Amino acid sequence: MSQNYKMLDNLSSSIKVNYINGNKYAYCKESNFIKQVLFMLYKKRFIINYSVIKPGIIKITLKYKKNKPFIRNLTNLRKLNYNNLIHKNSYYRISKKYKYFFVSTPKGLFISNDFKKEGLNGIVFFSIDLW
Repeated sequence: MSQNYKMLDNLSSSIKVNYINGNKYAYCKESNFIKQVLFMLYKKRFIINYSVIKPGIIKITLKYKKNKPFIRNLTNLRKLNYNNLIHKNSYYRISKKYKYFFVSTPKGLFISNDFKKEGLNGIVFFSIDLW
């Protein structure tokens, strides 16, 4: 699990740095966990696309809105010593503070809206702020 947090930090850093520099693409190391995260970001249209360009490297096409980065911030909630366990009854507590957050459950990775519909328990990994 801690390896996933490190990979998530690397992904977050890559996205932030490339947005700051005005780049169209970001790159990160390939892993199944990162592919799940990127799939969710793509599915929710937070990024334009992603693809494995060579073994071990993923290329992410970043999204801009009116020349501003679409994603403002990715926050690793584990680093903030946040109570990471969440269930359907505590959803509203965390949703007041974070509009979009990702939860790892026994059924896979979910974004906040989908997690609420499923009524599962899970661990909050990170939040995402949009412009």
